[in-house]
Amino acid sequence: MSTHTEHKATLETLKELERLGMEVTYLPVNKDGVPQMTDIQNAIRPDTALFAFTHVNNETGAIFPVRELCMLRDTHIRSAKIHMDCVQSLGKLPIALSSSGIDFASFSGHKIHSVKGSGLLYVRKGNRLSPLLYGGGQQRGLRSGTESPYLAAAMAEALRVIEAGREASFVKITACNAKLRRVLPDLGVQVLSPELASPYILNVAFPDFESETMLHALEEQEIYVSTVSACSSKQKKISYVLTEMGYNRAVASHAIRISFSPFSEMDEVDRFLSAVQDIYRKYSLKRGT
Repeated sequence: MSTHTEHKATLETLKELERLGMEVTYLPVNKDGVPQMTDIQNAIRPDTALFAFTHVNNETGAIFPVRELCMLRDTHIRSAKIHMDCVQSLGKLPIALSSSGIDFASFSGHKIHSVKGSGLLYVRKGNRLSPLLYGGGQQRGLRSGTESPYLAAAMAEALRVIEAGREASFVKITACNAKLRRVLPDLGVQVLSPELASPYILNVAFPDFESETMLHALEEQEIYVSTVSACSSKQKKISYVLTEMGYNRAVASHAIRISFSPFSEMDEVDRFLSAVQDIYRKYSLKRGT
């Protein structure tokens, strides 16, 4: 069971499972970017085997209610497993794996400023997996092949550093996000991220500018944002996440994603706002208004 707003890493895997003969139930999401718990409950079948959801959506910051899902699973179908994509929440939100009730969780090193190509899969004790690679039996037989101590040590150190400052960074980035939410609507900008989203991601739509236009205008001032997930950026498509949330194509085609890191500062927010105002002034002059 999943939704159509998951990352491509999940959606493409689910497509492969369907190709192999398994049935996948895709649930709709609401304006907050998450499915209703009642919809999940009603969709449970006696043979439901897996719940696959994203903890923090990579385009809108929508936060999935993990605890509620675990309680629902434990009440209605304890045999089903839960996998959470925690790539966007690692080092930014508290994640208590041992007490969460989830069975599997995926993490990526580059999202916490570690080396690209490193990652982590959490497997709750008692769960079994088929090997990703066959060979010498390294990593408990799940991924044979010689490990990279360099990548492992780099990710461990990055996680140590990011976790040490996680709470202070959350407060700082929440203030940065709040300022954008407060000021941008005065320019006619529509905030698309849910109110209770992760502060590290803010999705907004500029009615007077298509996404690519605003992206390149900001690039000229050495400010870098994105339009859709980096994994879909080469396809020149509007965000399927936003359309699944109910936003029409006109809004989605004007949307950009602003991403923060724990190292972002308020002066960068001020520079972004100044750049946007400058772009609007230039645009107005070109139109003769």
